[in-house]
Order: sequence, then C-alpha cells, then structure tokens
Amino acid sequence: MPSAQCCAGSAAQRLVLHAMPLSRLLRIHRLLESLENYGNPFEILLRRRSCRDDELIRVVDRRTGVAVRCKKAAHRMFGEVWFDHDYDVPAVPLRRGDAVIDIGANQGFFTCYAASKGCTVYAFEPDPENLRLLECNVESNGFTGLVRILPKAVKGSAGATRLFRSSQLGGGMHTTSAKFAEQQGIGLGDSVDVAAVNLHQFLQEETIPQVRLCKMDCEGAELEIIESLDPADAARIDSFAIEYHREVYAPVQMIEALERLGTHHISAAAPKYCERAMLYAVSKAVFKAAPEFQS
Repeated sequence: MPSAQCCAGSAAQRLVLHAMPLSRLLRIHRLLESLENYGNPFEILLRRRSCRDDELIRVVDRRTGVAVRCKKAAHRMFGEVWFDHDYDVPAVPLRRGDAVIDIGANQGFFTCYAASKGCTVYAFEPDPENLRLLECNVESNGFTGLVRILPKAVKGSAGATRLFRSSQLGGGMHTTSAKFAEQQGIGLGDSVDVAAVNLHQFLQEETIPQVRLCKMDCEGAELEIIESLDPADAARIDSFAIEYHREVYAPVQMIEALERLGTHHISAAAPKYCERAMLYAVSKAVFKAAPEFQS
C-alpha cells in the first residue's frame, strides 16, 4: 500500500499539473514527443537558438535514421510529415512498391518519408534552392533509386509560369499563384520563370498503372490542378492529401471540384495542436475494399 507521503506527493503533482496553463502543458507534451521522435533533439535545439532562418539544420527521425538537411525556418515541416502524419490518408497506408506523386516536394520532407516506406516517388519542385536540398536529401539517404525528381511546377495548364519566391518558412511559401503572393505580401522582386506541367498530361504520358497517393501542397495551385483532371485520371489515384489555401479559393470550391469527379470520398483532417487546412480524398473502390471494413 502506498505511503501517506507518497499519496500526498502524487496529489501535489496533480495539483501542479491542474494549475498549469494549457499552453504550457502542450509545450511540455511537445517537448516529450520531440525527445521520443527526433534522433538529434539537442542538436536541433542548439541550432534553432544559434543560427539564422536561412542557415541549414539537420533533422533526424529516431526510428529510421533518415536525416534531412533543410533551412532552419522550414524544419518544423519535418515533424508535420513524419510525426503529425499530416499526409497520411486514413484507410490508405503507403506500402512498399506503391507509386506516390509529391506536388510541392520542397526540401524533401514528404518525398523522403514516402521513400522510406519503399514507395516510388515522383517529386515535383520548381524552386532552384529547394531543388538542390531535395536532391541532396534524396541522395544522402540512399533513395536515388526510388525517387524521380522533376524540376517543374504543376498547374492547371502546361507551359512557362512565374514562381513567386518568399523567405517565409524557409522557402515553404513559394507560389505560382499571383493571388496568393499578393495576399501574403510576397513581392515580385525575387521571382523566376519556371516550367509547369499539367497533371492530366503527366498521367497520360507516364506508364504508372495506379497512384497510391497524390500529395499537394503548392500554395494555391491545388484547385486548378484538380479541375484539370477528368474522372479517368482520378480513377488512377487511390487517394489525395491536399493542403488548401483560403487566400486563393474557398475550401468548399475544392470539395465541389472533387465531388464533380465522382470517384472519391472526401473528409477533412482533424485538428491536432492547431487547425489543419487539409482535405483527404479516398477512391470509393479503395475505401470499400479496405481490410478494416471486411469483417
């Protein structure tokens, strides 16, 4: 039987925790998660305190050993992908040998995540700086044989387009949407012309029998990409994970565009530590055949 002193101590600890503001409890919880998830938490903490936003920081997944070098201001995206699982679509787990399309591959956070599961990844990234880091991270983790890097943007139509570049989030807010750039105060001074492809055309030209997941985070271009697809294109894609951007379109417009295809069930990501502007779409055929619904 626990002693009275022990019980008193436990009661005191509960009282302290109860008195703590929720924001502090959440910070403690995130710290404990970081110690569990990251292979180099103290290195990350030191670099966060000592380097500029545009300097590089190394982030390591403890379980797999996969290490990504990225700009300091972008490093939180690693945790969103690897530990918050923002792009994991319910009922559609990634499997070895699956084909994945990463639109807005950035510095390789999701590309390396999918490759670590044995997927073949088609990674689209038009920005030259992000592209160099993407290539470095794919090579350094031994994923070269699994990843095809395409130095292009994806839009509703193919051709040359303007990429508006921003230092925000370490290059995580580059966009081909002039409306998004205006809303975010991204100037025209640091913009470059890049090549763009159409997803419909890419699917027609590539001999990919089935795409397990199409992940989109391209700062406002998502709606025009979905609107460029026809039902036959969509039927080749088991699932979508789409980060939507209210600065360019209302989320309901994305939902309606997906509904018009008639091929997928649509759901919203549940909030975690904050609201997540994410929509998931799962092929009706894949959803119906999911093992968890068979008994």
